[in-house]
Amino acid sequence: MGDDGVVCAGWTMTGTHGGPHQGLPPTGRSVRLPGADVIRVEGDRVRSVTGDFDTTVLPAQLGLQVIVQPTSVGPFSFGTSVHASRAAPGPARSA
Repeated sequence: MGDDGVVCAGWTMTGTHGGPHQGLPPTGRSVRLPGADVIRVEGDRVRSVTGDFDTTVLPAQLGLQVIVQPTSVGPFSFGTSVHASRAAPGPARSA
């Protein structure tokens, strides 16, 4: 521990994807997720623990594609599918 009461600890979580994860069936694949914790200590008490890890590592190891996208752009909303608020850009057409 440093003079400022901060302890840094690296860790690695390992395991096998043997159960459902966020609605996905188990793959049986092995996973290895490295991370780090910053622990703030005052006297004999732990005041805070802040953990960090790369959130793209686990899905990639499970064979999933990680896509970073905005929630919306112009008339389009994104999620697990795409929705357009109007049929085509430009002025509305009369029937």
